[in-house]
Amino acid sequence: ERTRLRPLVSGALSVPEALFLLVGLLSIALMLVALTNPLTIKLSIAGLALALIYPLMKRVTHLPQIVLGLAFSWSIPMAFAASTNSLPSALWWLFVANLLWTVIYDTQYAMVDREDDLTVGIKSTAILFGHLDVRIIGLLQGLCVIAFCCCGAAFNLGVAYYAAIIAVGLLFTRHLWLIKDRDTQQCFRAFNQSKWIGVLILSGLCADFGDRKACSRACEADADCRAGSVCAEVNGARLCVNASFSEAGFCPESFECVPSEPEAGAEAGAEAGAEASEAGAGAEMSAGDEVL
Repeated sequence: ERTRLRPLVSGALSVPEALFLLVGLLSIALMLVALTNPLTIKLSIAGLALALIYPLMKRVTHLPQIVLGLAFSWSIPMAFAASTNSLPSALWWLFVANLLWTVIYDTQYAMVDREDDLTVGIKSTAILFGHLDVRIIGLLQGLCVIAFCCCGAAFNLGVAYYAAIIAVGLLFTRHLWLIKDRDTQQCFRAFNQSKWIGVLILSGLCADFGDRKACSRACEADADCRAGSVCAEVNGARLCVNASFSEAGFCPESFECVPSEPEAGAEAGAEAGAEASEAGAGAEMSAGDEVL
């Protein structure tokens, strides 16, 4: 009933027209990814495969929501690869959190269509979970919050980000209350409100990174930088760099970030001083020889 007005179902879009649109969109995507780097292009092949197999998964497995989560979340490593040409290990916490979030809201969506799906033979996590659906969604919500927290720890994020996670936890609790009786309208309401989870996390990230930029004020040693930052060499200048950027390999290539080593710097300074002293002594001896 809810999907009967979709373009293909209603006949507003024919199958040949849909295929033409698909090829056109894929061509645009190919042109865009070609502007990036080899690592991103390789990842895009896996992303394309996930996007193409997802619609078929509803016929062969009760876990299409996981495939959808993988397809949506695959943009995260691709974004890191496109911007840094690397895949820091910390990104996978965000990947897992996004995957769990997708499974949560798409299971809520599947709870709306459960009876119709059973009639036509379509599989879903809502059918697989059965009478345990609400409890399992609650468990997944808890795991999702933990994954978001681990992401914050891995990237050394601040108070603003964790405040956003608290808000996400409260919203998850509300959604769990909405779906507790499995009323289809309330389940759809919880699904529809899930977009605010993404808004909250994005707001927390923007607030934190706005306060703590990748490379900021000048420094001479780590002690000159605020907590969570290190002194690094950036394009010939020493600047405070977010430790998560440096340690996770997240510094853009153009920054050429290299974490500082205070002890090595002190040794280098001592060696330079010693060399200067020797040079000065040599000059004095030469001057003395000339006088003699």
